[in-house]
Amino acid sequence: MDGQEPPQFYTGLVAELYAPLRAAGVPDPEPYAAFITASGEPALELGCGQGDPLLALRARGLDVEGLDASADMLARLRLRAEADGVEVVVHHSTIEAMELRRHYQSIFLTRPTFNLLPDDDTAWHALERIRAHLEPGGTVRIALFAPERTERGALGTARPHITDDGAEMSVTPVSETRDVANRVQITTLRYELRTAEGDVRVEERPWLIHWYTQDGFRALAEEAGLRVSEVRAPDGSPAAPEATDVVVWLEPDPTWDQPRAARTGGGAVVAAAMLGLEQVVFGERPKVQVVAEAEADGLDHGDIDLDLDDPAQSRITLAAED
Repeated sequence: MDGQEPPQFYTGLVAELYAPLRAAGVPDPEPYAAFITASGEPALELGCGQGDPLLALRARGLDVEGLDASADMLARLRLRAEADGVEVVVHHSTIEAMELRRHYQSIFLTRPTFNLLPDDDTAWHALERIRAHLEPGGTVRIALFAPERTERGALGTARPHITDDGAEMSVTPVSETRDVANRVQITTLRYELRTAEGDVRVEERPWLIHWYTQDGFRALAEEAGLRVSEVRAPDGSPAAPEATDVVVWLEPDPTWDQPRAARTGGGAVVAAAMLGLEQVVFGERPKVQVVAEAEADGLDHGDIDLDLDDPAQSRITLAAED
């Protein structure tokens, strides 16, 4: 079973019940305020959801914007901001596709936002977009974790909440699959809401978590032009090398050149801009030059698919030579 991507997961009933039913509680704004103070403004929270800790940071006067893939979550954030009298700028986009006009000195993601990206290729594109929106001396703070298996006895056991007006809501893990080789766990969650009048709404959604080893994440970041400057445990202490529940600080690699490939499956699919294919489409560079660059990197040029109507959709599939 495939997991549901964040824009589709955090919609409708799930968005409505998310805040009262979240297991981890409201994120403490203090670590993020300290990060922004040390790294500098402006700042950007990726996966800001309904506004925690974004609204608390804005209430302190910090220059922080937000981005989220769920229109439903952003709508709830705007209502909260209006009620609290807080001015906030938010953007509707996935991380891997974001194209914002501003650059930021600080970019951060709270737990488990980055782990919601379903695979390494999507994560690579997200990291590349993060680097593209950083100021040259900017810093990124990313929380990572590996999920524990849901205990067998917990499957089918609801986590309930009763509102002041008598509505009953709950979230229940009903099934789970875990793929250690691909570092993916998918838990099917059932959300239920029973109003005081007796109306019942139910939604089941697959919640996907994709985790990383420290070495694997470091390699992924380096491919996207970012280098790890620090890794710590969530409590701020030094992280053990094998720890997967960590906070990672990243900075742009000034020696980085545009990457030649992003890994997917047995080959690699590269967007047009990454190999200058848009210049091929418009006749500014001969195709042979692009192919020669790929071969110089030890890659078989594979198939080139040029889209003349939309150059950004052009692709070249590369594979490592034997």
